[in-house]
Amino acid sequence: MDRTQRQLIATSDTGVIIEGLTSPQIKLANCCTPIPGDEIIGYVTKGSGIVVHASHCINLEQYDKNRFIPAYWGSNLTRKFATWIKIIGSARNGLLTEIIQTTNANGIAIAEISAVSNSELESVIKLKLSLNKKEELDSLIVNIHKVPQVFYVERDIR
Repeated sequence: MDRTQRQLIATSDTGVIIEGLTSPQIKLANCCTPIPGDEIIGYVTKGSGIVVHASHCINLEQYDKNRFIPAYWGSNLTRKFATWIKIIGSARNGLLTEIIQTTNANGIAIAEISAVSNSELESVIKLKLSLNKKEELDSLIVNIHKVPQVFYVERDIR
């Protein structure tokens, strides 16, 4: 039976499984904030256990390729995961309110908000979200795109 056919049960609070290790020290990377649904890879650090990155993380290019280890999401995930999105829209009254309402309507909690105007007088809004899986994030991004005068929405990889 291959990996996709069997249920992988995670024993760490990160929800990540490293096959062959029973209780590894695992940490989710802050740079790319991987969430269930992202392809992930582990990086064996010197003294800090395994740091799990999303496979699209730009920081992976700098790391020693010999220290990568396969990592997978478990099937028993019940916790929330944090990730960031970046939104650019017109600097109009009510834009932030509509984005917050859209996020709430999608059942996603906002943990942190940053909003500034850029040199083109556009609103640049960053939201730190708390959610269960990538599908929730993808749905939210589609719905935020529907907010009038939102020009751009993407996952914000730090």
